[in-house]
Amino acid sequence: MLIISILMSVIYGATDIHIVTVWNSIFQFDPANTSHLVIRDIRLPRGIGSAFVGAFLAVAGAIMQGMTRNPLASPSIMGVTNGAALGLVIMLAFYPLASSLNQTFAAFIGAGVTVIVVF
Repeated sequence: MLIISILMSVIYGATDIHIVTVWNSIFQFDPANTSHLVIRDIRLPRGIGSAFVGAFLAVAGAIMQGMTRNPLASPSIMGVTNGAALGLVIMLAFYPLASSLNQTFAAFIGAGVTVIVVF
């Protein structure tokens, strides 16, 4: 299922790419072919990265459920989501024109502080 999902994310996009082109871009790469470049540099890393992010989120959820011994534990129950929102609000109160990357870091720091306080 995972391989099919990654393959679907590589094949379908703004322009659909044939499966043979995907196969050739992986095993017979041609730097002159723009489809091969798009697959190798954009679509395949995005699909593989998405799989890793999903796996990491699953592990994080399992760790949270194991630590709290609660099968329904989630970031919203633990207050981590609210801590991330608080970090973002504080950042935007002092720096309203902050970039989205800085906003992400502020939310991450707020969530981290909340986790430290809760545990």
